[in-house]
Amino acid sequence: MPSFAGSALWAKSLLQRISLQHTLLATSYHVVSTREFQEVNAQFQLVENAMKEYMNKVYNDWQEHLQDVFRGANQNGMELFLIVRKQETLLLEVNFSPELLKLYKEVDVWERVGFSIPFIAMENAKDKDRINIIRFHVRGVVRDYNKIISSLASWCDESPPAPALVHRFFLLPLLIPLPRAAQPLTLSSIRERKLFSEKIKSLDRKISPAINKMTWHTKGIVDFFCKDTKKQCHVVQQLVDDFKGLKDSVFRDCADLGNLSMIAIESKRLYSAEEFSRAQESHRKVTMDKIQSLHANMKSTLKRMYSMFIHDGAESLREWERFISRIDGMVQDSLTSAVRRSLQDLARAINGDKKTEPQQLFRIRVVLDSSSKVAFSPSLSDLTQMINSCSKELISMLDVIPRLHRLVEAEVRRELADADGPGAQREDKHGGRQESIATCIANEDEILKVMVAIMGGISSNVGKMQKQLTYWEKFNHIWEYDKDAFFRRYAKSNRPLSAFEEDILRSLLLFLPLLFPYRPPPPSPCPRPCRPLLHACCSL
Repeated sequence: MPSFAGSALWAKSLLQRISLQHTLLATSYHVVSTREFQEVNAQFQLVENAMKEYMNKVYNDWQEHLQDVFRGANQNGMELFLIVRKQETLLLEVNFSPELLKLYKEVDVWERVGFSIPFIAMENAKDKDRINIIRFHVRGVVRDYNKIISSLASWCDESPPAPALVHRFFLLPLLIPLPRAAQPLTLSSIRERKLFSEKIKSLDRKISPAINKMTWHTKGIVDFFCKDTKKQCHVVQQLVDDFKGLKDSVFRDCADLGNLSMIAIESKRLYSAEEFSRAQESHRKVTMDKIQSLHANMKSTLKRMYSMFIHDGAESLREWERFISRIDGMVQDSLTSAVRRSLQDLARAINGDKKTEPQQLFRIRVVLDSSSKVAFSPSLSDLTQMINSCSKELISMLDVIPRLHRLVEAEVRRELADADGPGAQREDKHGGRQESIATCIANEDEILKVMVAIMGGISSNVGKMQKQLTYWEKFNHIWEYDKDAFFRRYAKSNRPLSAFEEDILRSLLLFLPLLFPYRPPPPSPCPRPCRPLLHACCSL
């Protein structure tokens, strides 16, 4: 509400309310002749005169204000350019005189109040309907342009809601409110704007006449400037929205890569070496299919993104190089996280942690080998080799995952039959084979530490398992004794029946320690059932 006309409108509205009540009293014949009505009528006249004097005073003050601001019939402010740019945020603003805007509102409200409009005001407001239409369309251009700039800045300035994976280069924004409030430029927002620099420069060239040339007197603003510029803004905005949606898809795929489990260990299950190896091999195939599917989806998405900038200038392409390099780093970090967490699960199952004890994971049997010696099946070396092989397979299976950096550019240019473009020169310029993702993961310090912890957990059980073998050494006379020679001598001897009973009793006494229940040592990843050895001894 304008300051001058608003005050007058308030006074008029209050006077109308009082006049309505006074009219109702004046139409009541039994009230008109009373002394109280005469007093009320006199007070009403005073109030009515005061309100009219107040409105006339405000009207005169407004006329004086017009003389001070407009100085005659000069249309102050109509020579301003249509748009101005803020240097700190690079956003646009409608460059319309605030005094003229106030004048248009004052004129509308003074007409409603019922006062005549001064000549100065009429002269400056004669084209207000046409100017308001122009302002509406120019404001639409400014809004569309600022929406593009703000949405580019919001990629790195907006924090994501509880992301599953946070990368050192990016946060992962999934919900971005638009338009955003004006804010100073950051390094991240400048980088993202550089990616769209060619498209923004093209848009700036389209808008530059409104910043440097067109005034509010210029004809054809709506038909030749606003409509064409808004159409181009919509095209750029669509590209930005598509890019943001594809970028979010890439981030989600990276998060899914980081959440994969590459090892399968069922709780409270005892594995034989062959069962464990087969279970991991089967799980790796399933996991590898998911990884290849996510990687192929990311590659397809990045190809669509790269096709938006393939024909842009050097600045945009340099920023694309940085962008896809960061995506490559995110993929590597996601896979590193998945491998590290999977190896930590295996290490936790073998070594335990502060909250859980080591669980019994492998089934190892104590048997007599071909040379009649007590041994483990599988042997400790075979078990260690199997676990080491399964751990290394988690990393080596990622050799089939190529880096996206050059792959995306090469495939897009091949599809567009543009192998002689500037991208081919950049291929030579940036030549040099980069290490594969699997090699980088294998050289990570954290991965090596977990691998050492796994091997250390297996080695820590060697002493306990050797004690088990030592326990059975005192019974070696049972299987090392030449039983065939004993039976031949026994058959030739002519001994009484009581001697046979004494020999049988003596043999039973030798086997009694074997038949007693054996108390196992504290839990370890490698329980050692001794039943096969007992059967072998008892069958001798």
